Amino acid sequence: MKQFPLSLSGTSGAERQYGIDGVGSPLDIGAWRGVVLMAQYTVTLGTYEVRLEAYDPSGNTWGLLVAKSGLTGTGSWVLQVHPELTPVANAYVSAAIPDRWRAVVAASGETPSATFTLAARMLP
Repeated sequence: MKQFPLSLSGTSGAERQYGIDGVGSPLDIGAWRGVVLMAQYTVTLGTYEVRLEAYDPSGNTWGLLVAKSGLTGTGSWVLQVHPELTPVANAYVSAAIPDRWRAVVAASGETPSATFTLAARMLP
């Protein structure tokens, strides 16, 4: 499992992109088919969303795989993505993660401020 802290503070609508390698690069997954993403957060101002995005090499763009929005206050969120799971809203997604993906933390509000810690565990 890889873990890294995210400290966010920025202007309205600021979006921060983080790769699971801890330096902002997307993760190349190799033979892994799924992931467990765990977020611990403390939001002091604004509202946040955590997203898993998939990379499309043909268009050199990122697309939404799954998101959890409306994060405020203090809490935790666990999301499991794997093709053999039965979907459950905000908890399990039945999909294979792509070869390249990233975690994105997006903020909204006039002066958003929060601290997030994300951890990911790859699933065979």
